[in-house]
Amino acid sequence: MLQVLRSGLQLHQQAIPDLDLSPNQATVPLATKREFLNAVERRYGLALLLKLGRGAIFHANTPTAHALLHQSDAKAFLRKWQRMERYIHGNHYIDYKFTESGAQISHLSREDDAPSLEEDLAVFGVLCAMLNMLGLTDIVLSQHADPKLPVTYCYTRNHVETSQLRKRETWFLHWRTNSDQPHIQLHQTSLNWKDRTERAIEHLGMLDCSLENVAKALHVSTRSLQRYLRHEKAKFAQVVQEIRVNHAAQLLLNEQHCLAEIGFICGFSDQAHFTRMFTQWNGMSPTAYLRMSESR
Repeated sequence: MLQVLRSGLQLHQQAIPDLDLSPNQATVPLATKREFLNAVERRYGLALLLKLGRGAIFHANTPTAHALLHQSDAKAFLRKWQRMERYIHGNHYIDYKFTESGAQISHLSREDDAPSLEEDLAVFGVLCAMLNMLGLTDIVLSQHADPKLPVTYCYTRNHVETSQLRKRETWFLHWRTNSDQPHIQLHQTSLNWKDRTERAIEHLGMLDCSLENVAKALHVSTRSLQRYLRHEKAKFAQVVQEIRVNHAAQLLLNEQHCLAEIGFICGFSDQAHFTRMFTQWNGMSPTAYLRMSESR
């Protein structure tokens, strides 16, 4: 996320605090994040921290953004965001519940070190930007459950009401939903069931390719899908793992993403799961595979 915030500074034509960051660093120490946010707040004020999330547009084509946004509505996106936080073992995380006009949202800590107001604003700004990238409109951050009451940040106008920038346990995100979603035909009788399953997984994305979701996309029950695959001497779990491992291998050859980012993008539950499955399929760990590709 720090790279998104840095892009947001560039978008607003502001100087970037001089921090030693690797462009391929997926997880950044909390102290470094706070140093960055505090430097921005001292130079430019709290309001700019909310606006920095707009830098997400420059990262829309990255594998991580694609994994979060692909075939997502607001509910799926927030669920994937939480999964990403768990994957990287983030101390801070979001919690939410949906309302009629959006979501009630909190930024919490798994330990005693609660997020600062600066951290809250940075995270909420990125969430606003990514919800907009989903096609949602009229996105605002507010202290009120009623969307008609004054708002803290209007994403569309890029306006912040600075008098409302104070620490709170609960915030509200409000938006309007665009219901015009494209329909993709997956049920083609010319394909065998393994091919149909692979196509459905590609359509849903590797963060949403549960047996239930794939069966629903193919308009069959979960038991029927498993039976059809069994007739072709295939198992659903094996199909999913093969796709995940193959995609991970391609990303490793790209050399632009670290192991933690690749594991999350490909839908593994954690780094140990990624290493175990990759090793089973390829006979070597992701690290060994990367070293071998670099030596060629």
